[in-house]
Amino acid sequence: MKYIHLLGLTLIFLTANSQTPLLWGISNLRGINENGSIYKYNPDAETLEDMVSFDSADLYSPTTVICYAKGSVYGIARKKVDNAFIIYSVEVASKSITVLHTFNSNQGGYPFSGLEENNSILYGVCGSGGANNLGTLFSIPLTGNSFNKLHDFDGSSGLIKSNNGSSIEHKRLTVTNDLIYHFQHFDYCTKFWKYSISQNTFNYTFQLDSTNYGKTEPSTNLENVNNELLIACTYGSSGGGTGQISGNVYKIDLKTDDITKVISGSEGIAGIEGELEYSWVDGKIYGISRIGGGSMGGFAISTGSIIVIDVPYFTSVEVLYGVPDFDNGAHPRSGIVLASNNILYNCFSVSNFMGFLGVTKSGQLHNIKKFWNAGVPATYLVQVDGLKTDVHEIANENYFEIFPNPASEKIHIRQKQGGRYSASLFASDGRMVKSTITEHISNLDVSELSKGFYFLKLIDERSEKIQYEKILVQ
Repeated sequence: MKYIHLLGLTLIFLTANSQTPLLWGISNLRGINENGSIYKYNPDAETLEDMVSFDSADLYSPTTVICYAKGSVYGIARKKVDNAFIIYSVEVASKSITVLHTFNSNQGGYPFSGLEENNSILYGVCGSGGANNLGTLFSIPLTGNSFNKLHDFDGSSGLIKSNNGSSIEHKRLTVTNDLIYHFQHFDYCTKFWKYSISQNTFNYTFQLDSTNYGKTEPSTNLENVNNELLIACTYGSSGGGTGQISGNVYKIDLKTDDITKVISGSEGIAGIEGELEYSWVDGKIYGISRIGGGSMGGFAISTGSIIVIDVPYFTSVEVLYGVPDFDNGAHPRSGIVLASNNILYNCFSVSNFMGFLGVTKSGQLHNIKKFWNAGVPATYLVQVDGLKTDVHEIANENYFEIFPNPASEKIHIRQKQGGRYSASLFASDGRMVKSTITEHISNLDVSELSKGFYFLKLIDERSEKIQYEKILVQ
């Protein structure tokens, strides 16, 4: 029966690209009285439909990207009656909206970082409020039956509060294993921090400022890539023409908290913003840049491009596809989703329409659709049918030891706690080339495989935890 379960998972992995992904997004100017809605975009039928109108629940101003978990989406909005911030849930099947929690001043305000789910618990940060009015870190279960303030920011980082909230950055949290990672930014100084969920401890880990890395401003989330966090930073001015804005990509080792500049001074990095998307299948990071690629080309801020970074080498940022200029310049929303059909989707806006762009991972246009007078997309799209196969499904709990890597003859696998598990090795195109079900220790023979990168998927049958590892066969 367990083997059948494994085949089922493998079948999803290999055949998901034949199904239409269910893509939802947020707009502030749609719905009843234009108080915001959650809409659905069908990329095959090229249709746009409102799923939930916030006005119908006496809410307005949905401001953060929705978080999908276990059949529902979660997000932040405000009450019409008193402008209080709330956490809501919407069941995908029934489209019913529920207010899970209403913030008070001690719990925090302006929770614009959105929500991140881990082990059926939502985590987020507030930009103001709390004991020191400098923001809070909080958690709430998916059921919404209890709210926990985990930490009050107190200014010990040396960062000061800005006029419209605090120095808390309005980017998505990164939750991996037992740790939460995020950062604060003010006046070209960025302080990274981590919080241990099990130990209830908060620590600042590293600082980027003008004395060590120049004037840098983080423009993306921290993306978890093979137990390392990647972030793009911009520096310089965007208003003076070609060559005045540039940027770096940094890598943070989760084991040591050491930070390394892996791509330096690339103009293609300057416009990268919002959400990065890592695909463990092909070992690449995809994202959106505000510059280059459109018919205006170069540093035309009104256009944009889909970019790609090759993870194993970290040599450069390449333009995968340039967003067309249209009439007045398309502005891509700050993020991209790699859906289960292996298409990269982005929503964009111009003065009188919003549109949706689908691009293959090889940089070919899949489809593009514009909807006139349809409002403005507030955030990037999210897939809500549970079929995604990218990094956000990866546990990376390190239940297994894998060595050697790189390998030329055999890969040795040891389950640290003992017990039965399955191991599957996939080629970069998604083909399963090796599989086994065994206990404690096993060996995979790779001597006959072609040289290159492969992806090892390990499933502990007792806990059903999944671990992925990238393997180099040489």
